[in-house]
Amino acid sequence: MSEGPWIRFFPSDWLAGTRGMTAAETGIYITLIAMMYERGEPIPNDTSRLARLCGTTTAALLKALDRFVTDKRIVVIEPGLWAPAIDRWRAMAGRESISPRLRRLVFDRDGSTCRYCGSTDGPFHIDHIYPVAKGGTNDPSNLCVACVPCNLEKGARLLSEWQQ
Repeated sequence: MSEGPWIRFFPSDWLAGTRGMTAAETGIYITLIAMMYERGEPIPNDTSRLARLCGTTTAALLKALDRFVTDKRIVVIEPGLWAPAIDRWRAMAGRESISPRLRRLVFDRDGSTCRYCGSTDGPFHIDHIYPVAKGGTNDPSNLCVACVPCNLEKGARLLSEWQQ
């Protein structure tokens, strides 16, 4: 069972996470993620049952699963299928959110430009330069604008770890 009745949902995360998927793949992915989150554990890799629950054919499900596993969106573990994104969402569930005022302050300071690669193409995140997972805070000096690809790639690593 999940730890709460809701998933902390950031549209920019979801859009980046499903970018490049077909509509059918997006539907399958969303359904699988929701099932995993609701159960709070891996879902059994019963392809005929999962295909039925996702409203697709077994062949289409297998094709989508192959892509998700290749892209590391879903991993095959004992006893079934799991999405690493759920672990990230759970880790964030108890975190203090960045207020709209603080978010605006950081965007006003940095502009709509990724501080890591210089991209001006959004969408953008507010990134913790020193990750919260390592003790970083929401102090404005620890926050910067980052494009979604840079922020997701950097993850909870220090700049020195990420840029190696």
